[in-house]
Amino acid sequence: MLAAPGSAEAEAYRGLVSNLEFADLDKPMRVVVVTSPSVDDGKSTVAINLALAMAEREQRVLLVDADLRRPSIASYCQIEGSVGLTTVLVGRSTLEDAVQEWGVPNLDVLAAGTMPPNPSQLLSSAAFADLVATMREHYDFVVFDSVPLLAVTDTLPLARLTDGTLVTVRHNGTTRHDLRLAIESLQGVNAPIQGAVLNFMPPAARNPYHGYVASAAPARRAPAPSRRVAPPIVPGAAEPAPDEAFVGEPESPRDRASSGAITSLFDRKRNEARQNAVASGRE
Repeated sequence: MLAAPGSAEAEAYRGLVSNLEFADLDKPMRVVVVTSPSVDDGKSTVAINLALAMAEREQRVLLVDADLRRPSIASYCQIEGSVGLTTVLVGRSTLEDAVQEWGVPNLDVLAAGTMPPNPSQLLSSAAFADLVATMREHYDFVVFDSVPLLAVTDTLPLARLTDGTLVTVRHNGTTRHDLRLAIESLQGVNAPIQGAVLNFMPPAARNPYHGYVASAAPARRAPAPSRRVAPPIVPGAAEPAPDEAFVGEPESPRDRASSGAITSLFDRKRNEARQNAVASGRE
């Protein structure tokens, strides 16, 4: 978003902002958490660029690093990381003093702060719930970057306090089995699930229309983590089981039902909102 505001990637994040705005016409989306099934899916990059895209709309935006085990927002944004979420929660700082302006006007960043010995306990505390309520009062839109769902349970209490969860999925890196487990963990605590963001898409798989978007400079990227590669197809070999298939691979007849269930889950709220809008004459 910062290095190449006219790129196809930047337009994709602007499209994500539009999708969130129209996800529920009766309840504006103001607080979201970005997570992923596993590590190295690019969730922090998605959270940062989502916050930048929302700040372009002249709304006051707060980006919060709630990954208290492997915080990365301060490093990516090149800001001070020792004061942040944890120092506010333990009463050593106020929210107003701990946030830092970054990137564009209207965007504040709250780093993770000092890494605590009990991240899950902090994020489940009444103090954290009160802090989220305070963030709602002071900002138009809040983006939380949180830990992967299959690693630890820190994200679950946080997700319940938000208006929606975005699950970052890595193309040819996240298996359908892992995605299903991540969704089920959120459903188990009745956390709102807003949708998925498919990350690391190869250029050939993108919409050809994006070729018409001019880019003044190449996009600035963080160092790419090790890429998980789908196993080669061996002639005569049996098809991989549905749960072993990667998100982004061509579907076989055996796993269409599995992915269809996932897709219908992500589309359900949007379809319901659209039907409500048609019924009330707004569309």
